[in-house]
Order: sequence, then structure tokens, then C-alpha cells
Amino acid sequence: MQLMTTATRFWIVVGGFAMVLSIGCEPPPRPGFAEISANAQRDSALDELAPTVEPPAKTDEISLAALQLPWESWHSYFMGGAKVGYIHVQSAAEQVGDVTNVRTIILDQLTLRRGTSEFVQSLRQNCLETQSGNLVSFESDLRVGPARTRFEGRTEGEDLIIERVRGLTRQTDTIAWSPRYHGFAGIQQTLLAKPMKLNESRRIPMLMPVQNRLAIVSMRGSAMASISTLDGVTHDALEVEVQLTMDNSPLMETTMWTNDMGELLKSYTPALDLVAIRTTQTEATESLVPSVDLLSATAIKVEGKLAKPSETYRAGYLITPRQTGGDSSADLTFGAFPGQSFRTLDDGSLQLLVSRDPKDAVRSGFTASSLVPEDGDKQSGPIIDSQSADVRKIAGLSTATNLKELALDLTRTVKQLIGPGDYSRGFAIASQTARDGVGDCTERSVLLAAMLRARQVPARVAAGLVYVDASDEAKMAFHMWTLAWIDDHWVSLDPSSGGLAPADRITLTTSNLADGNEYEFLLPILSIFGKADIKIANAQYQLLE
Repeated sequence: MQLMTTATRFWIVVGGFAMVLSIGCEPPPRPGFAEISANAQRDSALDELAPTVEPPAKTDEISLAALQLPWESWHSYFMGGAKVGYIHVQSAAEQVGDVTNVRTIILDQLTLRRGTSEFVQSLRQNCLETQSGNLVSFESDLRVGPARTRFEGRTEGEDLIIERVRGLTRQTDTIAWSPRYHGFAGIQQTLLAKPMKLNESRRIPMLMPVQNRLAIVSMRGSAMASISTLDGVTHDALEVEVQLTMDNSPLMETTMWTNDMGELLKSYTPALDLVAIRTTQTEATESLVPSVDLLSATAIKVEGKLAKPSETYRAGYLITPRQTGGDSSADLTFGAFPGQSFRTLDDGSLQLLVSRDPKDAVRSGFTASSLVPEDGDKQSGPIIDSQSADVRKIAGLSTATNLKELALDLTRTVKQLIGPGDYSRGFAIASQTARDGVGDCTERSVLLAAMLRARQVPARVAAGLVYVDASDEAKMAFHMWTLAWIDDHWVSLDPSSGGLAPADRITLTTSNLADGNEYEFLLPILSIFGKADIKIANAQYQLLE
């Protein structure tokens, strides 16, 4: 079985890493912070950070003119105690005629490992703003191994025009924009221009890296703490609880520590055991060894085991939110998808029933998916380019006439023809995978969806968690597969195993990728980090086709 590549998983969270100094994933219970913030005095929970329907005006109108320019910072990334990368931020005034703007350049770099493969992921962001903080334009360049995706944006009146460039393909999107919204460095800029105080709260509307969507960052100075940096110096710092909200839903939370000048000293992302610490350029850039295998680092431990994962016919999963108070289950992305139904229990936990049989009856009290094919499930798109000659050639190899047999035949074909990649590839389009003949579960799922559409079968992709029977303990890791509309039902197909997908997985998201934005498709996966415990309640087994 091929699991989702490290590169693709990091595409999911790259927005979080790009803002790791201020945004991370939901923390588990507070004791995990002990060694980082031993002397912190806890304040009340983030009870004032409820999401708002519309992006609010900034609580403080902070002009970038208050910044002392130029300024720069270096931070090292550590995961599981091992150095995995760095972030460099620099900002300076830029004079054009009588106009003075502020240009900020952010470089994120991560050195990673997946199995025996090593690669470097980098994200370079170049943002131009007026002195009052109004975004003028930006450029982003994401490189994952040899794969490259560029973004270019510019403001025009009340719109932000965004162009995404991958190879020879260029796509344009438009989002509503306001002068009160910030660019990628909004958090750092506002903190430096006006350092936060204890018990102070702020809300910052800003552009989310890579996803290029508006997010609301809520910050609150919750406690004073003593922290140490890499040089061994202990600092008195303000502990700031941070929450990021997108589309009116809480997405991520983290903790960061700032000094009285507003400089970010340290941040912690518990779900990945990821720490960012302020340091020097030399310390940040030296000794970057790809020692962390991200499949292990990001896998989620589960209670219970599947005796025969590949033969799992039906399975029941219990999802228990880690948050307390309120309807904590409402923030989770677990829910009804093809082959997966759910119900919410009185204590806020969720019961999921997963079946490989698309015609299984839905149990009383459970909510099932009502998803039906859309035009985007049938047409060629920017990623699932089913009209490509390379895709149609492979799709035409099957002589099956029965739709289910055709779908299974194409699934086996993908497994046989597409060899394992080296895990340094990015999110390749279907035609590229057909030409190259290599890929992981991501590329295979996209290619199978394209081949199905080429044979007039509506298809889309799904992503979520799949059971991994590790030697030490059971885990669930990220995976991607394909959905085909056959006989008025969605059938789950796994081109990495070459047949029907067993019930050894939990679906978190599905899409036809018609908009060409794989980052938005995978975003729901980010929201489950550290937010829930998973238990395998029961399972039934039957040899799969």
C-alpha cells in the first residue's frame, strides 16, 4: 500500500508552517507545554475568540510606518527535537518616486525524509504593501522537490486577483479584498509595530499562504512566562494564545511567546511536536539533516486494531473530541461521505460506520451522504485532465463493458502501470503521471479519476486517514483514493492496492478538483491534527474483490 507522500502532506500544512511563528495546530492537554513554558501562569481559555461571520475591522489600526525598518529575523524549526528547517523574514522600505512602500520577503525551508527518499521543500513569499498596511501585490513560489507552483497576486479596487502557475498552466481567481486586510506577514508586522500586552486581544484579517484565502487570526496575551532560546538565554516573555479561523470555522490553534519589543521568540505546534525558535542565520541554516520521517511524525495513534485491514468489510470508529465545553464535535471534519455515515452522541463524540459496500443500508439515527455527481465529476479539469491523449490511451486499454468491471479493470491498470515514486514529487496532474509512469497514492488517485471520466464514468478523489498496523502500535496515516459513480452509488476504489477500497479508512474530504486548487481540497485534513482521539470499536472482514 502506498500512503500519501510526505511532500503532499506538507502541502496540506504548508500554510501552517509558513505562519508557524504564529499559527499551528490545536494543542493537546496543557502538560505537553511543561518544558517549554514551565513558569507560565495560565489565564482563562480562549472564550473571547469565537469566529465571526464577516472579517472584523482590526481592533487596532496599526500603520506599518510604526515599524523600524529594515528588520529581519531567523528561526529554526525542530520536530521531535531534530532540526528540520528554518524561516527567514526580512522587511525594508522601498522607494518609487515619491511613494514609499514596504517590501517583506519570507523564506521557509524544510529538509524532510520519507523512507529512504530525501527532499527539500521551500516556500518563498514576496509581499509589497503601503506604509499604512494596504496590500499592493505578492508573489509566492512553492517548490517540493522538482515540482514548482507559483502564485502572483495584485489588488484592484475591492478585489485581489490571484494567478496560479504550474508548468504551462495558468489559472486566475478573484477574492474580495479590503484595505484593512493584511498580507502574509501581518502578525509579525502588527506585533512589532505595537507589541501586545497581557490580557490584550486582537483580530487580524490576513491572507493565508499557499491557500491564498482570507483568514482571521485571533490573538490574546494570556500569561507571562520564562522561556529559553538556543543560546541558553532565558527570556521573560508574553505567552500568546492564537486561533486561526477560515470560512467561519476554527481551523488551528497554537501558542507563541513574544518579548516586550513584539519580537517572536518561540512557537509550539504540539500536534507535530514542532517548535520554532528565534536564532541567528548561521544556526538556522547549518546542520540541516533529513532525519525526521514525516509519515511516522504525522501518523495518528488509534486505540484498538484491525485484524485484517485489507479485508475489512465494515468498521465502526469512535471519534472523541479533545476540546471541552460547547459543541466541540462541530469543529471536526469527520462526517458523512460516500461509504461513511455518522451520528453524534450525547457526550459530543461521534460514531462513524464505514462500509465497502455502497448499497449498505444506513442504520437508524445515522446520517449518510447525499452526494451526487456534478458536472465537475464528468468533465476534464486542470488536474484531472481526462481529455489528455495520454490519459485516454491508458483508459482505452480496458475492454470491459460492465461499469463495475470497467472501474475495477482501470484500478488494476493504474496499480500495474504506475510504479512507486521517490516521494519528492508534488501533486502531479493526471496526464503527467500517465507520461512519467510513477507516482504515489495522490498521483494514482488523480489518474484513475481521469481515466474513469475518459470512459464516461463520473469520478472524484477522496482523502483521509487509513489504518497502518505499525510494529509498535496501531496508527492512522494520510491516504488518498478514488470515487466512481456506478449504478447510482459512489464506489470507493484504491489504485494503490488495485481494487475496491476496504473499510480500513476514514474519509475527511472529497472533491472533483474542478477549480484546480488541491490545497483547498486537502485543507480539512489539517483541522483534525490534535483535535480528536480515534478508537476502532468493531470490524467485520470479508475477502475483497
